[in-house]
Amino acid sequence: MILLTVSSKEKDFEDAIVKVLYDGGYEKRKPSDFDKKLCLDSELFAKFVEDTQPESWKKLLEDNTEEEILKKLVDEIENSSMIDVIRNGFSIYDVDIDCAFFKPVNKKDADHEKQYQKNILSVIRQAQYDNEGHELDLLLCLNGLPVATAELKEKSKSQTYKNAIKQYQEDRDPRNTLLKFKRGALVHFAIDAHEVHMTTKLQDSETNFIPFNKGRNGGYGNPDNPNGYRTAYLWEQIWQKEIWLDIIGNFIFYLIEQQPSPLPPKESIIFPRYHQLESVRNIAANTKQVGPGNNYLIEHSTGSGKSKSIAWLAYKLFSLHNENDNPVFDSVIVLSDRIVIVDQLEETIKQFETTAGVVEKAGTSSELATNLETSRIIHISTQQKFPFVIDKISKIKGRNFAIIIDEAHSSQSGDSAEKVREVLANNDYSDQEAKEEESTPDITDKIIAENMRARGPSNHLSYYAFTATPKKNTLQLFGTKVSENEYEPFHKYTMNQAIQEGFILDVLKNYTTYDSHFRLLHTSSKDKIVDNKTASRKVMNYVDTHPERIDYLAEWIVEHFRKYVLPTKIGGLAKAMVVSSSRNQARLYKLAIDEYVKSKNYHDVNALVAFTGSLKDEHDNIYTEHSMNNVKTDKETTENFNKKEYNILIVAEKYQTGYDQDKLHTMYVDKKLKGIKIVQSLSRLNRTRKGKTDTLVVDFKNTVDEIEEGYAKYYSGTSLIDKTTSDYIFKLFTEIIELGIITQKDLDYFAQVFFDSSSGQGKLYAAVDGAIQRFDDADEQDQDKLLKLLKIYIDVYSILSFIVRYDDKNLEKLNAILKFLRKWGLLRGSGLEEPDLEDDLSLQFYRLEKTHEGEIPLDDSKKPLTINESSGTVKTPDVMTSLSAIIDAINERFAGDIRTTPAEEIIIQKWIEDLLKDTELRQIAKANRSEDDFLKKFDEKLRNKMLESPEEHYELVSKIFKNGDLLKTIISLAGKPFHEGAQKDTLPPIRPCSPAENRLQFGQRIHDCHDFVNWVDLYLKKEGVEFLLDRINDNVKEIKILTGLYNNEREINEELHEYVVMVIKELEQKGISLEMRIVTGKTDWEDTPHDRYLIGKNIVYSVPSYTTMVKGRYSEFHKTENIPPFAESWNAPNSFDIVKNWEKIKKIRNAQRPMYSAKCSKCGKDCEVPFKPDPGRPVYCQEHRPQKR
Repeated sequence: MILLTVSSKEKDFEDAIVKVLYDGGYEKRKPSDFDKKLCLDSELFAKFVEDTQPESWKKLLEDNTEEEILKKLVDEIENSSMIDVIRNGFSIYDVDIDCAFFKPVNKKDADHEKQYQKNILSVIRQAQYDNEGHELDLLLCLNGLPVATAELKEKSKSQTYKNAIKQYQEDRDPRNTLLKFKRGALVHFAIDAHEVHMTTKLQDSETNFIPFNKGRNGGYGNPDNPNGYRTAYLWEQIWQKEIWLDIIGNFIFYLIEQQPSPLPPKESIIFPRYHQLESVRNIAANTKQVGPGNNYLIEHSTGSGKSKSIAWLAYKLFSLHNENDNPVFDSVIVLSDRIVIVDQLEETIKQFETTAGVVEKAGTSSELATNLETSRIIHISTQQKFPFVIDKISKIKGRNFAIIIDEAHSSQSGDSAEKVREVLANNDYSDQEAKEEESTPDITDKIIAENMRARGPSNHLSYYAFTATPKKNTLQLFGTKVSENEYEPFHKYTMNQAIQEGFILDVLKNYTTYDSHFRLLHTSSKDKIVDNKTASRKVMNYVDTHPERIDYLAEWIVEHFRKYVLPTKIGGLAKAMVVSSSRNQARLYKLAIDEYVKSKNYHDVNALVAFTGSLKDEHDNIYTEHSMNNVKTDKETTENFNKKEYNILIVAEKYQTGYDQDKLHTMYVDKKLKGIKIVQSLSRLNRTRKGKTDTLVVDFKNTVDEIEEGYAKYYSGTSLIDKTTSDYIFKLFTEIIELGIITQKDLDYFAQVFFDSSSGQGKLYAAVDGAIQRFDDADEQDQDKLLKLLKIYIDVYSILSFIVRYDDKNLEKLNAILKFLRKWGLLRGSGLEEPDLEDDLSLQFYRLEKTHEGEIPLDDSKKPLTINESSGTVKTPDVMTSLSAIIDAINERFAGDIRTTPAEEIIIQKWIEDLLKDTELRQIAKANRSEDDFLKKFDEKLRNKMLESPEEHYELVSKIFKNGDLLKTIISLAGKPFHEGAQKDTLPPIRPCSPAENRLQFGQRIHDCHDFVNWVDLYLKKEGVEFLLDRINDNVKEIKILTGLYNNEREINEELHEYVVMVIKELEQKGISLEMRIVTGKTDWEDTPHDRYLIGKNIVYSVPSYTTMVKGRYSEFHKTENIPPFAESWNAPNSFDIVKNWEKIKKIRNAQRPMYSAKCSKCGKDCEVPFKPDPGRPVYCQEHRPQKR
């Protein structure tokens, strides 16, 4: 019953769809009308050809049957593709047959328009596509040729578009003719009441469906539809004749992408995503309605398929005709700021080229200028090359241009946009000869007026600016004015939607921030008076590039990358980018990472560096990107980074925008990022690829709040609140002139020289001499005010003069003189030079503290950008202060609560020394691989140590407990090296201390040995053997002790022999074997290692003597890789077992140094002494022997 209900709902859904299609002119066809073998509706195809091309059809039938004609059609589709045959038709001998007619771009060809109207759209319900009864819910055909299939699911708890996708992946055989790539239908839809997904290539379970949704509140899905299903736009708009044939005729294309050898080329059929289709069609429709002279901002996120959108738009605008059937534009120009993108755009746009020569990438500037003046083509060029054609085409008249700009945020504002406008505007300058002959004020004014007209809005130019991250000026220049002071992009595809639809990854999902803690020491005996702001910047640069900090972070980055990224991310292909704050810091990172990798003998990490220009170090060594990477070109750097062996790229203001490397997974940020730079830099990670499921950012410089604020403005789309007015430029002009530094006389004289092409550079400098002198004589506050106003005026004028046509020539004159002064740096101000502080500072320590780990969540609310009218108001000049005061202030910020007196530091040092001798803590450090777990125990021990302190230390203890950062710092600075030393078996040496503490330290080394223990000590005594055997762990099954007789005769005695015999029996019961041998011959004794060694299966230690150790003398343990020749000495001819060969050992011993039997005067025990006992004197056994002073 439930199944019937679902089926009924799905049928209702299908009924609603086909009713709209029937009403829109689709023919209703039966499943039996579709020829499964030929894969077409042969009746409709024949009807279409006979109706539109009767003479050709009649001629074909003279020599061929209808079946033979259809067979020729099928053969042509098999040999090329369905889309190719639909667009270009096919031929039989000398007869050409069109398979479809697409809407003409103008009305001049009335016959073509009639043919277009005769196209037959049809739909088949429950279309059977094989002989096994498999059906598709809908099959859409154009003139009998299949163009789309659809599976429908009326959205319910159990049935959604996902079930439709599953049907395509599991139950639809892609080898079937109708479903076969290139051969069958062009696109396949999975549809429910809320969402639409599509694919152009079925590949069983590997089939990738992508959303074809409008977006919902700037994100995933579709908006509510008060009149029906949310997805109704598909059949009410997309599948309707005009749009559907536009898509088939002008959007779908067959793409071949070359792959690295030996992989075959990658083939795909491109079907536009909804936002691509909507934006291109809406822009074209609006342009046709209003004509040239308008600007359009298209805010499409990374992952939107921007190159394809630009290609589609270029062709749409190129073919666009107005109501008079004339082309709207004479040429379309596509500009990009990157050569690599120019090449990509050329390749993409040429996929649509139906007439050879329509698309052309600009060669020389001269060729570009000529083509713009005479040819009607689509030009593709770099923005850098474009301004050079100004002089050659300044006289272009009566031609309209569409300018499509890729990544408009990085260009086309200010000077670069001005240059493009000067080139393409309908200028009518007086010819150059007249200018040279008549260099008079009247001519100067005329030239200025022409310049202003060229800069102002033009009825001959339309801009189409694409960007994912529009700046304020970009919105102001190209945005659509939606109210008095608000600008919006003409079309948006937001970052939020791209993430939710899976086209890019969310780089804020895994974001970790660290705070730096360090302390600076003022090392100079003399204090310097410095400019606060300048000196603070210098001090922070000293810290950022300090070798200790760079080495610390280089090691941290490499180890983090090897542990958390390289082994598991993107199948071992993951790469990382280090974003540095300067070129010099990038150089230092490269050197430090290379050195650390080399010292660790790592072969899985290799770094490259990217920066412009050259650098010189303190030894006059010159560094460039090419020399440090051992390459000759920038291209080699990017090509090498694409190779598996290179996986860390260190950048300094390079490759932080516009660089696409889909294997980039992790970013280490060591640079303060602001505004748009946050999004642009982090977006290097968001490209998707197979196996890449997440990203990671580790940020050493920015806070969560700063990242969140910067990202929020672009996450759900941007808008601009512009509070400036057209009068704003006059306010700025007045402020500048009232300062009295630049006068009206300066403006007039400079303009007369500047706009006279015969004037040399010397005349220009002479024209500004007076202004420069007055600037130098002005007080510091007026200097600062002019410098600030200079920047504001140039920026604002370049924008407002593009939007508003001004007539006041003084505005242009002031703009010219200010740009000249700024370009050549002629206004320097009277501030102090940057101080040299290198010898005045010392970095005492540096550490990181994690402040955030996890997601930085963003909401969907929009946060508009704002432009306000700024004045030349300047802050109070920076206070001159002492360097020591600056250091104190920086320590106050970055040292946390790590401010202690020298007396307090002595107390803390004593606590740490005590903890370093704590055997339990050493054992925990050795056994525990997790640093965090160990530091918890270290924290506990330290707290206990502080609480046990005498009363006079209570004030310090209270201070530490109240200020958590101080406690964290102590734990970090002491506990981390402790743990690292234990892990690497390089624990700090045993320092002079009590015998009990030393015994505990030595015992830990013995306990570390596994499987077997071999101990070599030529001067061993019974107490040492007892000490060893008491500390053997349960893993040891074999013990061998090797000692010597020479100079150790007194210790090789009956007491030792009896003890070893007893212990051997005890250990046998535990399954442990014990042997002890004595080297008796002097030659063998000399060949035996004289250093003491403790040897286990897992470790070898060089150890101090037991006697030295228990007396509290200075002694050290060293882990060593050099294994002593234990076996040779053990098996030496004069090496004898103390149990089996005891009598022989005694005989040798007595010959060397006679021993005599005696009774201990203290305990009465039998013993041996190396002298003949005197009845009148006491004799003591070894245990009760008096200690020497």
